Amino acid sequence: MAVADKLNQTIGFLAVEEATPYTAETLDAALDGLNPYIGDGDPDPPEPIAFVYDGTIGNAAGSLAPQKRTTPSGRHRMGTFRCLPKGLGSAYSVSVIPPREVHRMLKAAGFTATYSASPSHQWQFDPTAVGTTPTHLTLRQYAQGSIYNHTGVQCDWSYETQGLGVPVWTFPYRGLVSAPSDGALAAITTLAPTVIPPVAGGMTVTINSVTTLVVRSVKYSRNRSLEPARVALNVSGGHAGFIGGRYVPEWEVEVENPARATFDADALYAAGTNFGALFEFGATQYNRWKHGTVQGQIADAPTPGADGGLATLTFKIRGYASTPSANDAEYVLFN
Repeated sequence: MAVADKLNQTIGFLAVEEATPYTAETLDAALDGLNPYIGDGDPDPPEPIAFVYDGTIGNAAGSLAPQKRTTPSGRHRMGTFRCLPKGLGSAYSVSVIPPREVHRMLKAAGFTATYSASPSHQWQFDPTAVGTTPTHLTLRQYAQGSIYNHTGVQCDWSYETQGLGVPVWTFPYRGLVSAPSDGALAAITTLAPTVIPPVAGGMTVTINSVTTLVVRSVKYSRNRSLEPARVALNVSGGHAGFIGGRYVPEWEVEVENPARATFDADALYAAGTNFGALFEFGATQYNRWKHGTVQGQIADAPTPGADGGLATLTFKIRGYASTPSANDAEYVLFN
């Protein structure tokens, strides 16, 4: 019996920032590798190719059966990249960045990366200013013996804790894509392959200056809009990419229900109180990351819950801009 032509066992990703959006950069497996997370099983199968117009031209007038389709146009693809966030494990500099799956994917999710040597060598990621061209990536995915080459890739971003284990970052992405081709997985080099990502166990959480909450889970979503598809009749392929738009950073936090004298989420919500919130993962310099907002509010009515006989509370924090033009609704720090 013949062996299978293709297997669903390995995947690979390369990505690099585009100097000009939608103009493909040359990818190098030694310089542009990302380290994906696939969990304990086989990777998810690759997402399908999509078209803005599928070529349908309606039914035949004499029979009401479908007519033969014309050529579809507006080819694009939406996919998902997951990774385990970690630091480089050694000092950063203006030319030494966190692992590429962190650095480049955060930029493509609508952040601007800034290096600083004070108070320590660090990279901070702040929302990209409106009016500034956001980062677009040339991205290649290897999956099931096929190669998918994308341009103009932009992302959303979310993550959630996995019990005491390592949080998983998820980047839903979309961009233009060429027709896939057969191809073997390249020999990809990633940054800091031996550095173990920090786990959620032992994380530090500060909400409204309270550091004593017993945290059970944290789920974050940037909720970044990547619509609409730019239909362009006079552009080759008929698709001019996507528009990165509004975002709504939200953290859903589940805690053991505290005494109201310690933390009263209902009162904070009812009063519209603003406060800072910070979530810190890892304690080792150059292998830790922090994510938070200087000003946030409880976004919805807090929800009491239970785990057996234990009282729990779930509430959602939403970061907001301090002024109409400020880009400070959230920040990410690797130091």
